[in-house]
Amino acid sequence: KIQRDGPILYSVNRADSSLNEISLGNSTPIALDYDFSTGKTFACLNGEVVSYQDTSALSSFSTIYNSTELSDGFICEKVLVQDNNLFILGATQFGAQILQGSKDGLSSLDSILFEGSIFSFDVSSSTVYFSNFTGLYSFSLSDNTTTVLATDGAPYVSTQFYQSKLYYQSLQSIYSLNVSSQQSATDLLSSSSDSRSSNSSGSTCQCREGFSGSDCAQCSGSLQWYAGVPLCVPISSDTGFPLYCGENYHCGNTPFTVCQENTCK
Repeated sequence: KIQRDGPILYSVNRADSSLNEISLGNSTPIALDYDFSTGKTFACLNGEVVSYQDTSALSSFSTIYNSTELSDGFICEKVLVQDNNLFILGATQFGAQILQGSKDGLSSLDSILFEGSIFSFDVSSSTVYFSNFTGLYSFSLSDNTTTVLATDGAPYVSTQFYQSKLYYQSLQSIYSLNVSSQQSATDLLSSSSDSRSSNSSGSTCQCREGFSGSDCAQCSGSLQWYAGVPLCVPISSDTGFPLYCGENYHCGNTPFTVCQENTCK
């Protein structure tokens, strides 16, 4: 939750769905992930990777990987726990990078993936799933190979792996993909089979998602450019801001609005 004076964080009691406000102290962690095996919460704080043992108050933390141990210029943006490993997404001067380390911070960090831009990522026991402005991909941790999962309708701004299925969101819809089969993805908002997968075929020219007109140059939302690729991002009827942003200027009204975690605030 975001309020005028800063963020407020809540924990959810699974038994009765009650909310408990968490004291942040002077820290403002982002992109938290909870490790049920140790009871620790891992997060990005001031660009570094930290952990909290007491989830009722996040004012006290332990640094797992500091700015010196991270890659030069690397700023932590998201951290995920998988088994005994931490997977860390961060921004660099060249784009985005995913690092792999240990939960105790004792092992050195390995760069498992580097891309010009990474919008979102999630992990399973054997695979890293990530998206950028060109599509959705899987990266095998066993042989370091990358596989294209989907390209039509990119960018995919959110990905979530759950029970052998990968859920991902474009600017227009939400899809699910069974990663163990070769079937096409399912559009969950239309409840119909969709051809947005690496197995789709066809040679018909179409406008990019969100664009229209005889020359496909009309965008009724926010026109944004990523590495020379134009994106038409819908405008939220609630906030008046684009549903997705990559830079502060995408939100307009700078410097009074900023783009944080791909959301205008």
